[in-house]
Amino acid sequence: MLLTFAAPKQHWSVTVCGQNLVDRRYWLSGGTQATFYEVIPGLPRFVGAKINVSY
Repeated sequence: MLLTFAAPKQHWSVTVCGQNLVDRRYWLSGGTQATFYEVIPGLPRFVGAKINVSY
């Protein structure tokens, strides 16, 4: 999820981003190889922000 707020007639903006906001565990993929089962877990919760200023 990505959300940006840019002030009208101003020279700045703020962007907030997030992934897996409820911090659920999930698997990207999985499979069997010979004698074992392999899975790739999904990414944990991530929240970030960016402030842009132009002059």
